[in-house]
Amino acid sequence: MNKKMILLPLALFALNLPVGEGISLTKEKKAASVESQWTPSVLLDTLRNGFSVETTYNEKITYPEGYEIYDSQSSESFHQEFGFIENADGSKSRATRVLEGNRKQLYFEGPERYAEYEVLAPDNRVKTLRYGALGMDILYSAKFKNPFDYFLADDIKEDLSIDGEKATFLLSTLTGKDRSVTKAQFVTDGEEIVGIDFDLPTKTMGLSTTSGFLNVLSDVEVEMTIDLTTPQFSHLTPSTHTNVELANAILSIGDNYTAFFRSNGLANESALYVTKEGVYYQQNRYDKGPRNGDVFYLAQNGIFRTYNVVNGELVRGGMSSVSPVAQYLGGLLNISPALFLDKGEDVYSLVEEATSFGASSLIPTIYGASDGAGLFASVTLKDGKVDEVTSLIEESSVVTFVTELSDYGTTLLPAFVDIENL
Repeated sequence: MNKKMILLPLALFALNLPVGEGISLTKEKKAASVESQWTPSVLLDTLRNGFSVETTYNEKITYPEGYEIYDSQSSESFHQEFGFIENADGSKSRATRVLEGNRKQLYFEGPERYAEYEVLAPDNRVKTLRYGALGMDILYSAKFKNPFDYFLADDIKEDLSIDGEKATFLLSTLTGKDRSVTKAQFVTDGEEIVGIDFDLPTKTMGLSTTSGFLNVLSDVEVEMTIDLTTPQFSHLTPSTHTNVELANAILSIGDNYTAFFRSNGLANESALYVTKEGVYYQQNRYDKGPRNGDVFYLAQNGIFRTYNVVNGELVRGGMSSVSPVAQYLGGLLNISPALFLDKGEDVYSLVEEATSFGASSLIPTIYGASDGAGLFASVTLKDGKVDEVTSLIEESSVVTFVTELSDYGTTLLPAFVDIENL
């Protein structure tokens, strides 16, 4: 049974009505709820099968006279879809899709009851991960459960109302807000279930001052809309985009070019000069000569001997079988072009399902970006060559990292690198 979602009158917020006025159900709407042909058992079965819900949680804090400067209003939004996902063996698992702005992620109950989700790895393979917090795997039922799986038919009254205890549980499950609810009422429009109205009492909090203990009041209004259309969920599959120009550009990077690296997380812009003879890493691209921190990698039959700059001189270090190019540009050289969307004008951006791991993989491993921290990534071409790679990741803060490639086929090692005398 398909249901069309009809939004409750959100336009009231645009009128700047005070919290507590104008948002509650009209008598006509409440009467319609009572007269609806929906029975508690039919409604509960429908909700358990799957639904979509959008919630706006508005809170107004009012301080006593003399402290009005601290009065505040805040608003948070939540959007979730509940249903089931079919597995390869034909079984079904409970699933919840969480939508935040333009981002969405599907979570499902794994075979061991933990919450799991899928992403596309940089090689375009589907990777299944467990959702965790503070280093611990989280049970699906602890974070993403459908609250109506924990209702009984008589928890919904004949007039489609819900008592305070279950209404409090419902609000907490859908928003994570620990707020007491007096009662809740399903809202109908004709034969459509379109939302839930919550009655929330004013919460009194305390403010200790030198003159005594004063009351601070918290008032909350919740706007919740529901769509009873059963969401369709499916497991992730590899991306099938064909980006011939991007694939050719990555393949043609070759063994002679210059790469520049800049980021709001780095003190300096650095550079990598790549040639057949060797690779020079310059810690500060604007230095006119060798500085401590620079490294030269001399290629010798697949092995790289390192030379560190010490007081202006190249001092022999160790040997490594790992190419410095792999440490700085391995993510770009190995990422699947199929993971990108062609945005036009030679710009390609990672598909959403590949962003978390793909964006962080495009940052040189030498800088230690965390796996799974990606927010966005794009590759820009110029004249058929890779021109710029941009990644955004979020760790303790949002970090932007940009790699520029230039001087294809014409890059030279710095003049002070004398290979013959090393």
